[in-house]
Amino acid sequence: MIIDSLPEVRDLSPEEKWRLAEELWDELIPDEIETRDDAIERLIEARKRHFQEHPETATSWESLKQRIASLRHG
Repeated sequence: MIIDSLPEVRDLSPEEKWRLAEELWDELIPDEIETRDDAIERLIEARKRHFQEHPETATSWESLKQRIASLRHG
């Protein structure tokens, strides 16, 4: 394991280990996170536009709850 070559990591407190893990994560994929967030934002905006243009295609919360309840009860 890599940790065996870094014995000082074993002496870190749990909080310090979490900070180290966060720093390593940020080093690895900062660009991928931004790209994924941009893709999610575009998807949300597209769905919002679709709803605004075609509100009849939406399902009310009450209707959705009824559908879920009917699935649960057979």
